[in-house]
Amino acid sequence: MNKKTGFTLLEIIISMIVVALLVAMGLVNYVKSMNNMRQKEAMNTIDSIFTAEKNYMYENTSGANSCAGVADCNAKLRLAIPLTTSCSYVANDASGTLCVQADCTSTFGKLSKRSSNGVFVSGLCP
Repeated sequence: MNKKTGFTLLEIIISMIVVALLVAMGLVNYVKSMNNMRQKEAMNTIDSIFTAEKNYMYENTSGANSCAGVADCNAKLRLAIPLTTSCSYVANDASGTLCVQADCTSTFGKLSKRSSNGVFVSGLCP
C-alpha cells in the first residue's frame, strides 16, 4: 500500500502552456497601453509647445519663435518638457500658421502636428 502522489509530465506541460498564453496576452496589452500612453504624452507636449508659441507671439508681436528639439523649446519658450521624452519636437510659424510637429515614428509610427485650427492630424507641418 505504498501509493505515490505527484504531477505527471503531461500535467506540468499543460500548465506551462496555459501560463505562457496568459503571459503573451498580458504582454500584448502592455505594449498597446504603453504606445497609447506615449501617444497621449506626445499630444500633451504638442499642446504645451503650441500654447507657449502663441504666448510668445502675443508677447513679442513678431511671430512665433521657432524651436527645434526639446531642449531648444524648453529654453526659448520657458517650458519644462522632460528631456527623456519618447519623441522629438519641432515648432515653427510656416506660412503664418503655428505648427508643432512631433516625430514619434519609433514609438507609434506616425507624425502628429497641431496647427492654428486646433486639430491633431498626421503628416508634416505646412
